[in-house]
Amino acid sequence: MCERAASLAAAVPEPSTLIGLLSVGIAGRRLFYNNSKFDGHAGFPNGDPAANEFDDAAIDPAKEALLPGGGTAAFKNYSTFFRGINGIMIDVAGLPGTTLAATDFIFKYGNDDTPGDWLPAANPTTIAVRAGAGTGGSDRVTLVWPDKAIPNGNWLRVTVLANANTGLAADDVFYFGCAIGETGNTAADAVVNSSDVTRTRNNFSGFNLVGLESVYDFNRDRQVASGDVTISRNHFSGFTPLKLIAPPASAPLAGDASGAATAPLSAGSGDPRRALVMTGETPVLLPTAWMAHAQTPAVKAAATSGAAHDAVFSQSPDRWGLRLFADLAWAWELERPKAKHRSPAADSYVQDLRDEVMAEFRTSLQSAEVIGALV
Repeated sequence: MCERAASLAAAVPEPSTLIGLLSVGIAGRRLFYNNSKFDGHAGFPNGDPAANEFDDAAIDPAKEALLPGGGTAAFKNYSTFFRGINGIMIDVAGLPGTTLAATDFIFKYGNDDTPGDWLPAANPTTIAVRAGAGTGGSDRVTLVWPDKAIPNGNWLRVTVLANANTGLAADDVFYFGCAIGETGNTAADAVVNSSDVTRTRNNFSGFNLVGLESVYDFNRDRQVASGDVTISRNHFSGFTPLKLIAPPASAPLAGDASGAATAPLSAGSGDPRRALVMTGETPVLLPTAWMAHAQTPAVKAAATSGAAHDAVFSQSPDRWGLRLFADLAWAWELERPKAKHRSPAADSYVQDLRDEVMAEFRTSLQSAEVIGALV
């Protein structure tokens, strides 16, 4: 470790608790067409129902999640796939573990602007994590439902809970809708009617294959043909079309204590309040109240990394010893964008410091001592 890292390590007070800093954030929310021609391969040429790497080819790049406070829903926010919503991916940067369960999520469905009153939705039958497979090397979490398990003509609300398994500092909430057979012929509504049938018939692909961008290929078999016309006709919405909702920015969930759906901090934010107690290899999220004394120094008050260090350590002492992690986090943030101004030897000193300090903590403290110091 370089001299500056050594000097910083020497300035660190003796730890009374073992706290590891994690920066976790949502890197992507995606809709994909599970068990379609697009995730097909040699073993399953017409579509693979399993959650695996072949699903990446079935992600619709034209679809994106509707976020709380993100305005009124549009065609880009809902699926028209004839199997309904049966596949969603969530890319999580900094996911603490390698598995998630249904208890790490809340699923609800409805079709109005009061999502707090919606009904519980079916849990996915598969929740799979592929490490490093997501955007920017994030971990890709794949959720798979049986076909039409989410009722057509409704919105699915997905809440990724902030807990020790996800590592999130706040619940992440998003929506995808479903209007099977809809062509997006008007931005005013998501009604499925004869206009969609006519448009589909007028866009038969013949011998040509279509891509994921086709709005008429409802069965996602890479062709627009009579089968797609039948799908649209069989799913006329009548008097109960999918509504173009505008979910509120803050929507407390009925029956739980998640509170307002605030956006999580971005990956690598360095906020010292995003701390975990490390008991062996198992992270335990510290209650928010315990983080009250961890104050983030203003960047403008620190012209150099050395000044940032002094600014952090000049703060009022806090009982949980979070000054150390404020220092490490802000040293990380201030140094990382300036790599081009440093010599290669100095590039990794912050990472070296973090690794060395945490390794020393893990070997010198027992889990029982950590928990005893906190309670």
